Amino acid sequence: MQALKLADRTAIVYTAAAALLLVFAGSDVPGRWGRVTVHIAIVAGVLVLVRLAPRGGIWIIARTVYPLPLLLFWWGQLEHEIPLLWGSYWTTDWLVRGDAALFGGHPTVLVQSLFTAWLDELMAFCYLSYYLFLAVPVVLVFKRRFASAVASYGAILLTYAANFTLFVLFPANSPPQILQQYPDLQASPFTGFVLGDLIRSLQATDSVTGAAFPSSHIAGSMVCTLVALRFVPRLGRALVPLLIGMSIATVYLGYHHALDPIFGLLLGAAGYAAARRIEPGLEPAATADT
Repeated sequence: MQALKLADRTAIVYTAAAALLLVFAGSDVPGRWGRVTVHIAIVAGVLVLVRLAPRGGIWIIARTVYPLPLLLFWWGQLEHEIPLLWGSYWTTDWLVRGDAALFGGHPTVLVQSLFTAWLDELMAFCYLSYYLFLAVPVVLVFKRRFASAVASYGAILLTYAANFTLFVLFPANSPPQILQQYPDLQASPFTGFVLGDLIRSLQATDSVTGAAFPSSHIAGSMVCTLVALRFVPRLGRALVPLLIGMSIATVYLGYHHALDPIFGLLLGAAGYAAARRIEPGLEPAATADT
């Protein structure tokens, strides 16, 4: 059996911790024991994939890319997990006050004077580019650089696990979720064209209550950019302007307080720095594509 990598250890620890949260605090969660069972099965599945990976073929591919569907599973559970510790979204008021103190008002309102259809569409494109960042380790898989992909997923899973843990510890609602409590944050709708409509439909179905701080869009994209700069520098350099645009777009489109992407950038950088100390595959000595 191969040694557990950072991605495996993070997957096991976070999934097990989420299961324990459901056991001890999730009495009101629908299907609690079924969810706990699924979490336990995932932990077992990770161990099986690590054991079978040396056989090569489909097993090494599955062992390499399993973190991507696992992230989707983690995200899907947050709606039930975030309220369990506090029963409220108490960090929200801090963010509203902090934004006002730093910027003299709430940035999602201040930027509305800049709204134009073309700029709105550009911001929508930057926001949607998030899904390109998640493909960075997949690029390494297509290059058959499995060890580099596993190391990359170690940094990525560590960052997302920390981010999702912060959602539970410091639950906060996004601006669209608090308009009744804070009517001054009432946003004028952005326009745009095709991408603007697409974002509105995605947000209507994929938004998680209380998952505003820090922005996981930005933390995840930051760590993926650093991974790309490490292993595929040309791709990493192409992602940098998209990361900057996305950080602005999260606030411009009204989906985040300004402090959310700021702390998301810091968390992504910290996650990558921590991963480099733990995961040897992220060391500069490994080869990189120019």
